[in-house]
Amino acid sequence: PNYSYPAYDYETLGPGEPGDPNYANMRLYVGDSTGQLTIWTVPEFFGIDYRPVKTNKLHTGTINQIVNTSRHLITLGNDGLLCFIDLKSLIVVRKMDVLKEAVANGVGIAARVNRKLKSAVVREDKERGGELLIGTSLGDVFIIHIGTTV
Repeated sequence: PNYSYPAYDYETLGPGEPGDPNYANMRLYVGDSTGQLTIWTVPEFFGIDYRPVKTNKLHTGTINQIVNTSRHLITLGNDGLLCFIDLKSLIVVRKMDVLKEAVANGVGIAARVNRKLKSAVVREDKERGGELLIGTSLGDVFIIHIGTTV
């Protein structure tokens, strides 16, 4: 069958602005082995007309996972860092060295080998505050309370 895809005019239909209620849903987030995050617009209609919006070097090694809350994108890297990016402004609002935070709070021991952050799960709770569970390359599991505004 012949398919007819509607034309997508970026001059008329912009890729979304922070005031757009669907702004966070109109993006594709891609991390690579160099630690770079690229954010792409997703075509509103059918087709493959993805366009890069922003590229940012966030980590010194591979970005292993990207998760999100209702307000932030969170990247996990081989460098042991978590990066929190505001979904509306696309600005990095915080970088956290997970192992250093664990040692500083008395829940981790000083590492001889850096842990690579490999996996994460977000549990949001608007009333009691959410949690971010992080797994490392050495089998550690860290639970970070992310509050009600992350």
